[in-house]
Amino acid sequence: MKKISQILLFLVFISLVPVSALQFRYTYNKGDQYRFISRVYQEHGFEDGPLEKTQLVNRMTFKVADVKDGRGHLEGGQQTSQSMPGAEAALWSKEYPISFWRDAFGIYEVGESHFVPMVRNVPYFPKDRDFQPGERWFGRGEEVHDMSKQIGYPKPFRIPISVEHEYVGPVQKNGKNYQHIRVLYKYSQFVPKAFLVNAPKDQPAAQRLRGEFNQDIYWDEELGMPAFYKETYKIFLDFENRRTYVFKGEAEAELVEAKPMDKQKVEDDLRKKLEEKGLSDIKVMRSAKGVTLSIDNVQFVADSANILPGQDEKLKKIGEIIQSYPDRDIALVGHTARVSDNPDDGLPLSELRAKALADYLVKGGFRKAEDLIVEGRGAHEPLESNHTSWGRAKNRRVEITILEN
Repeated sequence: MKKISQILLFLVFISLVPVSALQFRYTYNKGDQYRFISRVYQEHGFEDGPLEKTQLVNRMTFKVADVKDGRGHLEGGQQTSQSMPGAEAALWSKEYPISFWRDAFGIYEVGESHFVPMVRNVPYFPKDRDFQPGERWFGRGEEVHDMSKQIGYPKPFRIPISVEHEYVGPVQKNGKNYQHIRVLYKYSQFVPKAFLVNAPKDQPAAQRLRGEFNQDIYWDEELGMPAFYKETYKIFLDFENRRTYVFKGEAEAELVEAKPMDKQKVEDDLRKKLEEKGLSDIKVMRSAKGVTLSIDNVQFVADSANILPGQDEKLKKIGEIIQSYPDRDIALVGHTARVSDNPDDGLPLSELRAKALADYLVKGGFRKAEDLIVEGRGAHEPLESNHTSWGRAKNRRVEITILEN
């Protein structure tokens, strides 16, 4: 009986000892490079009709360009791809520039013209406060949307949000310790009539944008930032005819630290591999984003994205070279020769030809679809004059870039 009493007293004592509290702070090191890859599984359409399923990949790359007084200046860009479930490589949207300051507590300073980051001041940590599991706090944030396609509004559509945070506690995932933070917020924002001046006149006007978000953030204390998160969301766009367009789904994202690229070494390595495989006619060049292979000798059916027979051996060799850089994402950019006064005329063809090579890499098992960025530039970036057949042949090309970040 005495022993049982001692055990009970010990348990009571343990319950009174506070769990060690944590201070959450963002940290920055000048020159560090990261990319945040989010995968979104979404359904969208009018609520009173069938919903279409799509998969989106958001790729945000950034570099810590400067550090001052505990604040970090982040610069980079974000692109989004959209595809149907089960599809191969997808075309990517235009790139949104990234440039903002963020302090140690998660407060952003972003220029008025910037669309990204889409969610700002989340997570936010009050100053001079330690957190224990179960603690909750609120912060003021902002969500920003590009509504140019939906309502014709060309500027960032800003929505203030009140965000509830909860420190759930420490967790272990994939053999590493993280701190679990749960975030919840809702909003309902009327669309000002002034925002609708460019909206289609033959369609009902948008009246209100609503949203519901639940996010589980896993904080890396060593990095001083979120390592990954999972999210469920619903976004509703209400129209004056009482119909509502809905976007709903699940998302997951992870942070990848990008090691600096020795571009000279990669360039030399590529030249050696190309020579060994009998592809020394492929041009290699360094660029701001990485090292690029300029391929103008893959033959397509005229005015189409169908690859001519007899190209398999060449494409297989290119795939094997690309496969040897598994830690780097790959960009494929299609280009066409200019045959009219409008350089945009070849834009769809340039996109489809880049996608044809990307699909080959995916089908052949050389790379995963989410590792590939696929774009078309039409005739906007010629290498040679379009006044000669030789020059036009050089301008019809697909450039494959091994990306630094």
